[in-house]
Amino acid sequence: MPNPNGSPSLIAARTKNFTSVARIGLGTYCLTPDPAAGIDRDKVAVLVGLEAQLSQLPISNDVLQAYAYQDNTDCPGGIEVVTVADPKPSAVTAGSNAVAFVVVIP
Repeated sequence: MPNPNGSPSLIAARTKNFTSVARIGLGTYCLTPDPAAGIDRDKVAVLVGLEAQLSQLPISNDVLQAYAYQDNTDCPGGIEVVTVADPKPSAVTAGSNAVAFVVVIP
């Protein structure tokens, strides 16, 4: 979960099977799965969704987007999540540290 006012953090009451999160670039996060959970990022589906209540931008149609990027080199062994603001094709898309997200591994 990103924290625009400081380091990103996991919300303990809502977190399972992840040990840490780090911001590795603008709107780019590396989540480290708990080794005891046996999660192989190359063999699981990763669902990422917007957490609108904790995001730091106004919510409107297609303003915020979060997605998982599994073919990454910045986050070895982890799950990389990229968040962008205003992802409409007509806009200049840029990473955003103000987008909160949830990750689910079914």
